[in-house]
Parts: sequence; structure tokens; C-alpha cells
Amino acid sequence: MDTMTDVEKLSEKRIAWERCLSSEDQNCVCQQLWHMIWNSGVYRVILKAWELAPRTDKGVAQFNVPIAQFIDHTFWDSQILATRRLDDSCDIKGKRGVYSLASVIKDVKKNVHLLTRRNIFAVEGLEYDLSTATKRYNALRSENRHNAIDELSGVSSNNRSPSDTVRKEVFDGLSRKMSQACEQVKIIADKFVAHSATPESRAQKEADTIELELSDLTGAHEALCRTAKFLFWCILNRGLFVSPWGTAHPLALAYLDRPLVMPEYMAQLQSEWDECFKQPEAWEPWPVSEVLAVGSSGQPQSQCRNAD
Repeated sequence: MDTMTDVEKLSEKRIAWERCLSSEDQNCVCQQLWHMIWNSGVYRVILKAWELAPRTDKGVAQFNVPIAQFIDHTFWDSQILATRRLDDSCDIKGKRGVYSLASVIKDVKKNVHLLTRRNIFAVEGLEYDLSTATKRYNALRSENRHNAIDELSGVSSNNRSPSDTVRKEVFDGLSRKMSQACEQVKIIADKFVAHSATPESRAQKEADTIELELSDLTGAHEALCRTAKFLFWCILNRGLFVSPWGTAHPLALAYLDRPLVMPEYMAQLQSEWDECFKQPEAWEPWPVSEVLAVGSSGQPQSQCRNAD
């Protein structure tokens, strides 16, 4: 028999939501956003360096092409997957629980009945009655929270009630704002990055016609950050959202004015390059005897999602 009060249930839920959004866990939403935006900044610096690089007499940038392609492919794949992870709508709890913005929204909406004015004030330790608030600061905090709940619940300030509840439509709209901004990025993730989809599978979403640009990523970044801040500020009423990215990081542009390698080491780089391609050429097909000797147990079940 469940003996927890609604206030206790909401308190427990808020701890889980906050842990997902901003905590010491490496997979929390804040950490994911930080890595996404940091890597985007690094990539933009590299693009600018490429743009400013000296040119040959044919106008070709003197920038190593394989390294440039490697950086380009790695950046786009990592950004696409990062966006997909943050919009992953799996449950926040359980064996397959995930930390994502979509998982928080899903769980908050599932428990929206707990988000009453009375429960919110009790959990946050605020004084409900402004006329009896013990200090001016407490009265201001309480009034600000009342105003926020007015907007979230769709109630005017002169019709407030302890039972006013945050509307489910708020979270439906939040999901739509995020999903619309990330839609094309997620299609590319499902059809090309997380899965190697067949032409028939790609055709379902017209994936072959999508050409992502940096502006698309910026739009996704904005939607994800604004969604995270909405949950952190408006729902959890936390005044700070950890934003570790900044313009004054000491390593941001360190050593970019140095050559990648000195001329006297070029022979060693050539040797590494050659050795990398010698190995695959030496790999022969498995002998049938070895193939038959491998046990068949322990094969994981496929969890394909590219047909979604």
C-alpha cells in the first residue's frame, strides 16, 4: 500500500528530474549540452582557420584534406547523435532508462497531477500566503512563483487556488518545439548515422533529400537549450542552470598558431599511413573450420529503429 503523500511523491520526482537535468553524472542533460556546444565552437574555429589558410596558385586551401574530411565527418556524426540522444523519449527509469530532455518531459507529464500550486509551494519551502510572509525577500520569491504557476496553469492572479495544476498542454507544446527543431537531424541520425538504412527505408522519410547545414544545428541547439532552461527554471524553479561554456577558456585557441608536425617528422607520418593500409590487405577470409568452431550463444537481439 502506497503511504506517501503527494508532496513526498513530488519531492522524490523533482530529485530525479534535477539529477537528469543537471548533476555530477556524466550523462546528465547539462553535460550533454555542454559537449555539444563546445564541439560546435571548436568546429567553427577550424572552419575559420580553413577559410584563412594560405592558397595555392590554383586557389586551393593549404589544409590537409584527409584531416579536414575526418574532422568534418566526425563533427557531424557526433552532433547528429547528440541531438538524437537529447530527444530520446525512452523512460527516465528502469533497465533501459535514459537521461534526455524528452525523457524528463515524458515523466513530468505523466506526473503532472502532482504539480499543484499547494504541492509546489510545500516542496519548495515557499510561503503560500503573501500577506503573512515573514520577510520581504520571501514574499518576493513567493509572488514570483505564484505568477509563474498562474501562467503554467492558465489561471488569473485573482482566481488562484491551491489545487491549480500545471497544464499537460505545456509539455505537449514543449515536446513539439523541441521535436520540430530537431526533426531533420533525427532523420539523418536514424537513416545514416545510427543505422545504415536501405534505400526503401530512407525513402519513407525522404532522407536522401535532406542537406543539413550549420544553421540547422544552431536551431537544434537553441531549441534544446531553451527546453532545458524551461524545465530547470519554470518547473523546478532553480535560479541557475550550469553553463560551463564560455569565451575565456584558456585552452580554446592554444597552439593553433603552431604547425601540426615539423618537416623532419614527415617520413614517420608516411610510415604510419602506409602501415594502416597494409594490415587490411593481409587479412584473409576466415577458414571454414574456424567459423564452425565459434559458439552460437550470447547473440544480442537487434534493436533497430531506422524504420521508425
